[in-house]
Amino acid sequence: MGKRRFGLQAEVVVSIALLMGAALLFSGLLILKIAETQILDQRLAGASLVLQTTARALAPDLAQMAEAPSGSFEDDHPVRLLPAQLGATAWQILDRDLAPLVQDDRFGRLMFYKDDLGLARYGEGPLFSVSYSTSLLPFAGSADNFAVLTLPVRHEGQRVATMQALFPLDDVSRQLLEARRVALIYVGLYGAILALFGMFLLRRNVIRPVRMLIESTRQVAEGNLEHKLSEDGPREIAELAGAFNTMIEALSHSRAQTEANIEVLERTNRDLQQARRELILSEKMASVGHLAAGMGHEIGNPLGAIIGYLGFLKQELPEGREADVIGRSLEEAERINRLVKDLLDYAAPGRSEGEWLDPSAVARDACDILRSQGGWKDRRLAVDLPEGLPAVFIPRHKLLQVFVNLLLNARDATSADGEVRISGGTTDQSVWIAVADNGTGMAPEVKANIFDPFFTTKFTGKGRGLGLSVSHRIIDEAAGRIDVESEPGRGSVFTVWLKEQG
Repeated sequence: MGKRRFGLQAEVVVSIALLMGAALLFSGLLILKIAETQILDQRLAGASLVLQTTARALAPDLAQMAEAPSGSFEDDHPVRLLPAQLGATAWQILDRDLAPLVQDDRFGRLMFYKDDLGLARYGEGPLFSVSYSTSLLPFAGSADNFAVLTLPVRHEGQRVATMQALFPLDDVSRQLLEARRVALIYVGLYGAILALFGMFLLRRNVIRPVRMLIESTRQVAEGNLEHKLSEDGPREIAELAGAFNTMIEALSHSRAQTEANIEVLERTNRDLQQARRELILSEKMASVGHLAAGMGHEIGNPLGAIIGYLGFLKQELPEGREADVIGRSLEEAERINRLVKDLLDYAAPGRSEGEWLDPSAVARDACDILRSQGGWKDRRLAVDLPEGLPAVFIPRHKLLQVFVNLLLNARDATSADGEVRISGGTTDQSVWIAVADNGTGMAPEVKANIFDPFFTTKFTGKGRGLGLSVSHRIIDEAAGRIDVESEPGRGSVFTVWLKEQG
């Protein structure tokens, strides 16, 4: 089982957000660093200007004190108030020999910068010593940041003293700390906006088309080839949708060809099965023809003589046991004679000339014949035939034989109080006559063989299995067909189809 991966949308959005956040953060910190350097430079320049201005103002007094080595500023001298006014937290003024003239209580920190005092003897401008550190974190700032400025004081071209002051830089650090916080908030908000906007564009231009493609692929896998994708959107997505639609069209065309080929194969298979059945029937007919021809020669003449003799004896004998035996023998001989005639009719049916006739009238005649012979005892015959149907071309006595066979089979398939219904109509330039019963019906294996010669489900002596075979041949010779619908226990329907007069 493969590892579960994040969705494309999540991966792309997270990647974009990280890259954009890193870029924005780097840019912001770089700008803050540049701004920090500029602020420090401005702060040092301002402190230097203040210190130089103060030095020029104090230069005459310091020159007098240099002439009187024991001189010093009084405690109430205004110079002692200058540190607070100048923004310095500590300062000192030293004479030519670097001996203190003025110091505040915090000057001890300045003692670490004696090297600057030594260098100031020979320099003209101020010397800077900066103690400053910063942090990239928005919640941590550097403490105790300061700058020490050392300036030689000159009067009339002579160095008369040296001034040294400590200026705090913590306010600069606090300002930059606040700026870093604002920058990080800006980076977060801007990154969130970019992520949301990127998510919207990604969903609209990539994720939604990909999901539609996935759904369409599922439908194709389920067999639906009607769904097409929209070819709108970015070029690559549109090209992908176009390629998918082209594939669907190719699959649809292939399916249509396959279905057409299957239909052709099914039709060919049906034709082959029909040809096989006809070939089997032809072979059976040929074998029956040979048998019937031989029987006609070998059995016909002796059988005719036997029937004649038995008929003569039946007429000569008085009523009694002998006459009854002769009568029964005559009936069996006549049954043999009918079987021989049926075989001859099936093997070599006569090519009677057809005629245009109304099939409903022939069907009514078949019903009347069976009624007159008492063939519907304990059965109901329902006639639902129209008054007239379009004419069909077929010999009348053969069509009558077909209807009689179908009605007799329907009668035999029903039990007492059963019903047989004969109906008719037209459709698609064809005429149909249907014989339906509510009898026992047929199983599929029986239905498949009902038109085979000598196949019968009746008891021995009740049928010879040639009625439906002869009927099928008669209708087939008239370019028609017989359809059968039957289910066990639900009866059967035999429908004769014939082409109507054009």
